[in-house]
Amino acid sequence: MPEACLPADAMLPKVEWADMPVSLGQYGMSEGEPALREALAADARALGIACEASQVMVVSGSQQTLDLAAKLYIDKGTEILLEAPTYLAALQIFQLFGANCITVPLLAEGPDLLAMRQRLEQHKPAFAYLIPTFQNPSAVRYS
Repeated sequence: MPEACLPADAMLPKVEWADMPVSLGQYGMSEGEPALREALAADARALGIACEASQVMVVSGSQQTLDLAAKLYIDKGTEILLEAPTYLAALQIFQLFGANCITVPLLAEGPDLLAMRQRLEQHKPAFAYLIPTFQNPSAVRYS
């Protein structure tokens, strides 16, 4: 195999596949692997947060998380506050569940706070979906 191919063998970890758990190549539990959930709960407890593994959910990414949150918190007509522009997948998920998306313009240093105040005086959104660090799609970081 040519050396230019990726990944380079030297970069791959040396593993004994026979030592890997049988479950490695299988679908796991929807809420995450029990041992990982327990380890995360233990980390939270070490920080003084009362937490049990049953309270921890490990998800596969932001879209799964947004979908789960939408299922829990959005009914048809639920008002939510968003930056404009915002992460397209989030907007699509929220609209799929029937949210009334109230937008606030995004400026170079973050959301337009005057516009946000005005929206909050006119509406009572159930929650705000904001991305303060490396906002998608703009890459804005709030100052």
